[in-house]
Amino acid sequence: MKFAVVDLETTGGLSNRDRVTEVGIVIIENGQITESYQTLINPERSIPAQITRITGIDNNMVQDAPKFYEVAKDIVLLTESCIFVAHNVGFDYGFLQAEFKRLGYTYSRRKLCTVKLSRRLYPSLKSHGLSHLIKTFDLPMSNRHRALDDARATAVFLQKIMREHGSVNIKDLVNYGLKATHLPDAIQLDRLHQLPETFGIYFFEDGEGRFLYIGKSNNIQKRVMQHFRKASAKSQKMLQTVKKITFETTPGELIALLKEDEYIKKYQPPINKAQRNVNFPYALTKSMKSDGEPVYSIQKLNQSEKQKQHILADYHSKQSATARIMQLTEEMGLCKCRLLGENPSSCWKKQIKVCENQPVSSEEFQSFEARVSQYFDKDLYILEPIEGLDETGFLKIENGVCSGYGSLPNEEAVFHPDVLEQHLQPFRGSSYSNKIIFNMLSSTRAWKVIEL
Repeated sequence: MKFAVVDLETTGGLSNRDRVTEVGIVIIENGQITESYQTLINPERSIPAQITRITGIDNNMVQDAPKFYEVAKDIVLLTESCIFVAHNVGFDYGFLQAEFKRLGYTYSRRKLCTVKLSRRLYPSLKSHGLSHLIKTFDLPMSNRHRALDDARATAVFLQKIMREHGSVNIKDLVNYGLKATHLPDAIQLDRLHQLPETFGIYFFEDGEGRFLYIGKSNNIQKRVMQHFRKASAKSQKMLQTVKKITFETTPGELIALLKEDEYIKKYQPPINKAQRNVNFPYALTKSMKSDGEPVYSIQKLNQSEKQKQHILADYHSKQSATARIMQLTEEMGLCKCRLLGENPSSCWKKQIKVCENQPVSSEEFQSFEARVSQYFDKDLYILEPIEGLDETGFLKIENGVCSGYGSLPNEEAVFHPDVLEQHLQPFRGSSYSNKIIFNMLSSTRAWKVIEL
């Protein structure tokens, strides 16, 4: 195996905002260091003082340095056919990908993280940061936080691992534990390494272009590899039938979920048959008391049990169901203990003397049922900003269902309804897509909502 050990210095920590100021690359071939490369980069923006204090690189040093596009070809050629190695590889690899993306080029290499290697092989170390490894293993270092010096120390650490542990652990991390012999005959391991490591949908096709399986992931490459690493009946079927793998990236997980559901319904891929049978096992059910007053309960039910119940709404978890009930009862001025038929003595509102356990009118019951089954009471836009992506995905909720989705480049940064409308693609929402959206909104992620 041939490795390109890379270290970058940058103007900050966000690849979609900050820029590279220095590149250091050390090539290892057959276990030996054969070549090295270093250059300062003019980031075309000022370097913050706090970054200069760490790296020693200031604005004067990079003023006459080449811009990234002037050295891009050198980096491509030098790292070609190499495994891309870095200490915390996601940082350096992500920054290089972002720089190349600005030039309209997709930079793709197999990756290896020496932090993960260190954690796996030296679990007793109190730290796996490069500074601690330098001290622990006496790695060479002249100027810490300069690209070539850090790359050289990382390269020597990798050589040590190769001498002491061979290549087994390295291959395992590079390929997510997947061996080439576990792949369909028509699929090469290099093709999987070319898949993007971002949100989106992936498609497994047969020899005639028919979709056999459609899935979604926050990391398409990693998820596809996991399919073939498993020893399951589904993976065996894929090994025998899959001839081609394609993908479609999305600006976040929510749109990926909706598109996955849309494509599965449209193409009916045979290996997806059992998908989502138990994704919404919790339900809000309705029954009647002897006096004719309805009472509701949250239950975990299988499909046959659901056929025997009056179901108002399905939920992914008991927590999301409870959260929805709490939200509606607060907004409507009702008490959960009355609606769910609970003992008033256990009601927290009663304990603070704000629950009178008053009867609920038939109109209030009807209004509650209408709202709990609809999920969305207002027309709005839901935005999913994700750090590291250069665009923001959004949905439009209209008349209680999703009517469209789209994305907007972050550089435009004008998330106004009139602007969002111009980037909207029609979507035919349903009660099922409502469940997907509502359960995602119940997560702890920071969503932005614009009411219409």
